[in-house]
Amino acid sequence: MRWLKINHIEGYDLINISHVYKIEVRQEEGERKSDSESTVYEIALYDANSIMATVFSWETSNERDRVLKKLQEVLNIAEI
Repeated sequence: MRWLKINHIEGYDLINISHVYKIEVRQEEGERKSDSESTVYEIALYDANSIMATVFSWETSNERDRVLKKLQEVLNIAEI
């Protein structure tokens, strides 16, 4: 088993990466707050042991992309 510790808005989670079969990158635009729009940047992990995705959220795309880059390195993902 290979475990990853993922830090996000609400704290951190430990994920058994050997059970993840799909990773989805999301950008959700939220409701208007005063004059600026709130956007949440997410990564959804689909686990073989659950019917629901585990979704991690960050306030900036840079934070999300930093974690996504680390995931790609750990999983040896080749971009084609």
